[in-house]
This record gives sequence, C-alpha cells and structure tokens, in this order.
Amino acid sequence: MRVLSSILQICEADRFSSRRGVARWIVIVAATVVLIGVCSLWYWLSALNRQKMFVEQIHEARKHLQLSSNQAALESLSVASDTDAPPEFRYVKAVTLDRLMRYEPAHAEIRRAITAAPDDPKYKGLELKFRMLARERSAVDQLIELNRDYASTAAVALFAAYGFKAKAILLEQEGNPKAAEYHHQRKQQTLDTAITMAADIPEFHPELLTFAIREGLPNESLGLVDGLLKLDPESISLRSKKVRVLVALKQIDEAARLAEVLYTETDENLQGAEYFASVLSQATENAYRDELFEKMIDRFPLSTIVVSKHAVYLTRSGRLPQAQKQLDDAIARQTDKEERESLAFVSITLPLEVNAPSVAEEYLRKHRKYLQDDLLVDFFEARILYLRKQYGESVRKMMHIVKASKDAEGGSRMFATEALTWVRRILAEQVMTNQLDEVIEATGQSSGARVKIATKDQIQAEKEKKEKSKGPDVTPAVLSSKSEPMPPPETDVPSSSSVAPAPNAVEGEPETVE
Repeated sequence: MRVLSSILQICEADRFSSRRGVARWIVIVAATVVLIGVCSLWYWLSALNRQKMFVEQIHEARKHLQLSSNQAALESLSVASDTDAPPEFRYVKAVTLDRLMRYEPAHAEIRRAITAAPDDPKYKGLELKFRMLARERSAVDQLIELNRDYASTAAVALFAAYGFKAKAILLEQEGNPKAAEYHHQRKQQTLDTAITMAADIPEFHPELLTFAIREGLPNESLGLVDGLLKLDPESISLRSKKVRVLVALKQIDEAARLAEVLYTETDENLQGAEYFASVLSQATENAYRDELFEKMIDRFPLSTIVVSKHAVYLTRSGRLPQAQKQLDDAIARQTDKEERESLAFVSITLPLEVNAPSVAEEYLRKHRKYLQDDLLVDFFEARILYLRKQYGESVRKMMHIVKASKDAEGGSRMFATEALTWVRRILAEQVMTNQLDEVIEATGQSSGARVKIATKDQIQAEKEKKEKSKGPDVTPAVLSSKSEPMPPPETDVPSSSSVAPAPNAVEGEPETVE
C-alpha cells in the first residue's frame, strides 16, 4: 500500500510533464511487477509450508497408527481446513477413521483420495476392502483382480489377502473345496508379500501382526512384534502378543517368564492372574511354578479359569488325581451355577484327554447334576465309548447328537459339527464306510457336502494341515474360551455349550487365535 501511495503522489506531481509522464508509467509498471512478484512468492511459500504441514501430519499419524494409538493419529491430522489436502492425507485419515470404527467418514475420505488420484492402486484397494467388509460380494473379486496388476504393492497385497480369504470361505460354502484351497494358498502368498514389504506400510503393522498370528505364522509374527516393541517396549498389549507368539513357537519357558512379568506389572489382579495361568498351564512342571499356581488359587479361589488352568498343568505333569481334587474343591466352593458347570466340564474332559475313560466315567457320574445340556452328557459318553474301543456304539451315539442337534436351539447345535468330526475319524480308522450314508442323512446335507472318508495317512495329513493353520494361543485344547481376561489371548473356560476338543487333540497345545 505504501508503494501504491508513493506512485500516486508521483503521478499527481508530474501530471503536467510529458517527460515525467513516461517515467511515471515506468514506475507504475515496475512497481506492479514487483508487487505481483512479492504476492506470488508469498502465496508459493504459504502453499509450500501448508504442504509441508500435511506431510508432517501424515508422518506423525502413521507413527501413531503403527502403535495402535488411533485417537492420537486422528488428532495428528487436525487442520483448520483440509480442502486442499493431498490424496495421501485423505488415505491416512481414512485408515484412521476406520480404526476408530467411524466407517462413513472413512469411506468418504478414501473416495476423495481416489477422485484426486484415480490411478493409485492402494487407494482403490482400501476402498475395495471397505466395500468387502460391508459385505459387498463383488468387491472380493475386484480386490483379487487388482492384485493381479499390483501384486508388488505392499498395501494391495495386504488387502488382497483379505480378498483371497473371503473368496475361499465363499467357495467352501458353495461346496468347491479345491478352488477354496487354491484361494487359501493365494491368501498365504499375498500375506507373505505384505509382510516382506512391511516397511512400506507402517500404518498396517498392527493389522499385519494380527493377520499373521491368525494365519499361524509364528516366525513372521515374532519379527513384526519385536519391531513394534522397539518403538514401544513398555506396551502391555504388544508384550502379551509376544507371549502368544512364543507359545506358538513352543518357547514356553520364555513365554512364561514374560507372562509373569506382565502379571506382576498388573499388580497381580484377577485379569492378570487368569492370563498368566493360561500360559503357565503349558509350562514344564517345577516347584517354583507349583508355588505360583498355589498362590494364585489362594488369592483367587473362585476363579474358574485359574483353577482350571492349574488342573490342566497338573494333568500334563501326570498328576490327574491331584487335578481332580483341585476341581472338586473348587466346585464345592462355587455358588454360581454356570461356573460349577464349567468346572465339571473340565473335570470330565481332562481324563478323556489323557486316555483315562474309567476316571472320566466316574466324574461324569459324579458331576452329572451340574451339566444342564443332555447332549453334552451324550457327547461325553460317546467319547468314553471311543476310548474303550467300542467304536460302533460311539458312532451311533455321535449320530444321535447330530440328529438331535439339527432342530435344537442355542448351544446344543454346536455339538453337531464336532460329533461329525468324530464320526468321520472313527469311520476312517475302522473303515466302517457302510455307515457313511446314514451319517449324511442324519445331517440333512446333500451329496455335494458328502463326508469324505480318508485313510489313516490322509487323516494324519489333515491333522498336520489343521495344526499348521492354527493361530497361536495360550489356551489348551481342553479349555477353549468365551472371553478374554486380558487381551489378546483367550483364556476363559468353556461352558457346556462350548465345542469340545477334536479327537486326538493334545491337551495343553494352542488351539485358537483371537
């Protein structure tokens, strides 16, 4: 403004001089050029600073997302106006909002990113993942197709892993096991690719870790969790996940050591005790661990989980009578009907897991009054018959469970699948294929869903494949869970409505993931 004022004063003083008039216009033009240059420079510097701000906020948000600090990530993306935000900003914000379960705003952000950069495959991939999780079936095939063109893009590989998994499940439901198996393999391949290029997608490290754990990749999981622990070594969540991974790697002593530290740091509360007990139940017995269990039971005598895990620990170390006494004492102390049922369930299941049918029969008779589901009683009886090599009777009782479960409601229906698993195994072992059609009829399934009878070698191959696909857990097969006393491992004790262990399950080994 001062420059313009000076220009006007010059013009007023020299308006009668032609010579000076030329000079006047020269000054005006020069001043205008300078003014435009200054304004352009200011605007350019402002835009540069704003873009720098966006870059800094994206970087900061990614660091928070890497450590699952999702709210902090959102706060890092706070700007007075984001009308000129770059597509990468939109993308990271979409990821953040999705983590916070704010799905509609997340979808809106990723659509804006795609509008600004329609050729970026990771933006399209994230949008397709959102649509797939919203049960849009066409998004599954589109994700798989996107991976064909951009298989080496880390984010696309991760999104495609979800797509291949969803496709495999759909194909299994449609009765196409071969195609389903192919897509399971592709899921593993794309997940491996994403893990290999994990450095490119730090915002998805927690997701990669969870996926790797669920898919039974303990070595890869260990690398991911150790990398995250370098950034946040005090994280209870990350250290508890490492415990799960160590259990999956059969490094039980190290897992128990770390779980004990976590238990101490949680002020030895009930939640921490239940978590620690679930890990300790798989450790090799020694006097120190015996003492730890006794102290936890003294402190939490009504904890079904702690008592049950101790019983598992004792049984694994060849002390079944002592385990049964612990359970009997706990049942006597317990006033809650469901908790008593859970304890009775464990008391009957443990001898079945160690091939002691007479003991199982004794405790089934002793604790029958605590079991509310008659089909559960039938299931235990069928298991006892199997251990006594009364295979025909065992099959007939299992088939009765299948038939009765067909029209049942609630937990009873859960036994149908497990009973069929046992039937298939027993028939395979005894080559009793003449009963196969009766099993199919009992389930009401079509011939397309026909139960396949395999040789013993095939059964073993299936078992190995299943164990390979299992995610790491700290829960023995005999104790699947309904809730999580301390995330992420599942440590609760099943009620009578829970699915019982599969045949030949090795008690004490990890069974499920999250």
